[in-house]
Amino acid sequence: LLGRVYEILGRIDRAIEEMNILIKKEPKSVNLMIYLARLYSMNAQPEETIRLIKDAVKIDQENDTLYHSLALAYISVGQYDQAIDKMQKAISINGNYYQAYYSLGSLYLSEGKLIKAQDALKSALLLNSTYAKAYGALGAVEQRLGNIIESIKNYKKAVELDSKSYDNHYRLSSIYNINKQYEAAKKAAKESLNIKRNYAPAHFELGIAEKSLGNKVAAIASFENAKKDRKWRESAEYEIDLLSKGL
Repeated sequence: LLGRVYEILGRIDRAIEEMNILIKKEPKSVNLMIYLARLYSMNAQPEETIRLIKDAVKIDQENDTLYHSLALAYISVGQYDQAIDKMQKAISINGNYYQAYYSLGSLYLSEGKLIKAQDALKSALLLNSTYAKAYGALGAVEQRLGNIIESIKNYKKAVELDSKSYDNHYRLSSIYNINKQYEAAKKAAKESLNIKRNYAPAHFELGIAEKSLGNKVAAIASFENAKKDRKWRESAEYEIDLLSKGL
């Protein structure tokens, strides 16, 4: 497909033009609709993505992956109720669709619906016990529910299954700090930074661990690294100020 060539070249606009020409010739092709929807998504045109997937659903009404894709598109424009409805539809078609359970759980987590999130993520893991992302999300749910030991257990499982997940290493470091396991927090933060050297959240947690272990110089160095990220600057500067005052 010429559209595919343009995509490889990074010419997403031209790829979209070519795919629209093809769809006019094959207006009932679900595969073409899905491909064009993905191009629109890459081109930050979520409304067009939604339109195309909805058209595809009209043709193939029992396609679980189409409903899941539509749900993710709705999330991108903040239409969460619609997203939940489509994820539930995908699950009703395919009760073993663990990715849809994960997406549903993650959305519930973002909305603060923690028990619903917990149930959905546990369902995902019941269907696929090696799904690292679901363990990470469940760790976040358990942390917000105050179940610290369960949170640690899930984050540990997440990084065991996906050792390159710098985000879950960071989150494990954070929960270790909360639980006053500072050496473990330090190790987890360093694992995160080994993967993503300038990751400010991990630098911040490393600073907290070093501070708690009495390593003032190392703590300040970590907070200095964290404050390079504007999102973490205020928190890092606050910690540096406390250390400079001997607190």
